[in-house]
Amino acid sequence: MVARHRGKLSQSVFAASLLASKGKVIDTYDGTQMSDNATPDREDLGVMDRSLTILSGALLPPFMDYVAKDLGHVTERPYIPLSFEVNMAWDRVSPLGSPDDLAVALAQNHDLKALVVHGYQDLVTNYFLTRYVLEQSVLGPDARKRLFFGNYEGGPMFYLRSASRAEFTRDVRGFFEGSENGLQSSAPSGQER
Repeated sequence: MVARHRGKLSQSVFAASLLASKGKVIDTYDGTQMSDNATPDREDLGVMDRSLTILSGALLPPFMDYVAKDLGHVTERPYIPLSFEVNMAWDRVSPLGSPDDLAVALAQNHDLKALVVHGYQDLVTNYFLTRYVLEQSVLGPDARKRLFFGNYEGGPMFYLRSASRAEFTRDVRGFFEGSENGLQSSAPSGQER
């Protein structure tokens, strides 16, 4: 399969192929989640991710109940966990909010620090790609000392796991208090804080 795709497997093909011999597919949002492959005749993922299905189905009514009763927020507007309409309308060409903007901000503001966090099993927002792109933009050694990365067990909503939430809380607290011990600095080797 890798040869047929010339080494460039899409997320969907990867998710459908990894456990194909067991009749399973992995979730592209949270790679720790898997389910039976409902479309085994397809090479790619022929169904919506399990985590999105659960989030927009079984978990939505209790969440809305919590928001209304415990938080006191009542609205007639529907809560849409993931809007494909909004996603398709996103301006992916805009230069605003680019990695270069972060590089400029870190270079000009010596008090600014940035913390980028990911779930290990998030297959949609890839940690290594994010780190690679940011480290290609943030070039100054002083700025790189103030660019930190954290990784936690789980997918994009790793904070739903109690152990990951506790680790994330500790790291964020340390980040704001100035002791980034649990985090990875982006500083070139030998130039860590």
